[in-house]
Amino acid sequence: MTMEKPWTDHDRLFKELISTFFEEFMLLFFPTAHEQIDFSDTRFLSQELFTDVTEGDRHQVDLLVETKLTGEDSLIIIHVEPQATYQKHFHERMFIYFSRIYQKHRRKIVPIAVFSYDIPRDEPNSLTMKFPFVELDRSRESLITGFFETYLALTEEEERQFRMR
Repeated sequence: MTMEKPWTDHDRLFKELISTFFEEFMLLFFPTAHEQIDFSDTRFLSQELFTDVTEGDRHQVDLLVETKLTGEDSLIIIHVEPQATYQKHFHERMFIYFSRIYQKHRRKIVPIAVFSYDIPRDEPNSLTMKFPFVELDRSRESLITGFFETYLALTEEEERQFRMR
């Protein structure tokens, strides 16, 4: 006789754990960011509810933390979104959350997704839109490259990344 595992609300558990141990969470997973955050001035904001009128869906942002960077007066927001079930367009939802949070608060935002899938998956970490009509011929590409080389000085690392594309 096998017993079924009881259903677990993973998102709620992650939210409670991360909000209770927020500083430790940042230290463990984002040590460089942790060094820059002033944890003496941290406040959890109420959950934001967003309605997608085209799809008829309602989504709730899980954790919003308002804080400051060390040595700065301006506030930032850290958005943490636990995700236990796979969603094909999760990265699009994160982008929508990002844009709506920015629209409301007009602050720098650090978006963090915490995946707790049953099996490891590669998740997109950006949203890219491509159009078939924007390709440049060699002369236009040369013109735009010359423009950026004149007005945008890249570091060696940025130059290396640019050349790899």
